Amino acid sequence: MPERKKRTYDNSRRSAQARLTRAEVHRAAFRLFGEQGYAATSLPQIAAAAGVSVETVRKMGPKSGLLDGAREVAVFDESGVDEVLDTTFLRSVAAQEDLAGAVEVLVDFYATSNHRAAAFWQAWRAAAAGDPVVAAAWEREMASAHGAFRTGIAYAAGRGWLREDVSAEELAATLWVLAASETYTRLTVDAGFTDDDYRSWLRRMLLEQLAPR
Repeated sequence: MPERKKRTYDNSRRSAQARLTRAEVHRAAFRLFGEQGYAATSLPQIAAAAGVSVETVRKMGPKSGLLDGAREVAVFDESGVDEVLDTTFLRSVAAQEDLAGAVEVLVDFYATSNHRAAAFWQAWRAAAAGDPVVAAAWEREMASAHGAFRTGIAYAAGRGWLREDVSAEELAATLWVLAASETYTRLTVDAGFTDDDYRSWLRRMLLEQLAPR
């Protein structure tokens, strides 16, 4: 019996170490894709940045396979998200009593995540133009994002937070555009918005576009 307990402990420890290693690789891939571009980033560079062997990275699959884990870092600042609905962000939204409270959560989340990840999203989109595998991954990501915004709008409508003179599909598309990293980049890079400027703009636009009339 003691030996069985020890084996269980050892397996649990190895599993925890494997999860930590995957997280480090995904975080390294996220950073390097954003800094250098997808095509210019090699598996040896990712391995060096993660502090692991190249063979360890190769065992996780092709470079394109790292995009999903890197995406989780981009969105949630962590990898290995088993259940999106169990994230701190969505629990915070669900805890709000009205649209104004939910908007504050959204503003903080998107200002933070876009600041962290805008370069990564730009790199992924650019790489998709010249790589069919990356393009397919991008299309899946966009479909997933669209679905997430639809789900968010359905939830908010169920709470009675939203206007009813605009379709749910249009509200989801509006929220998607307002929260997009491309919009963040246009405002903060091209228009010179500060972080406070962006937060104020996003807060105002979300309330104007979503609140009941």
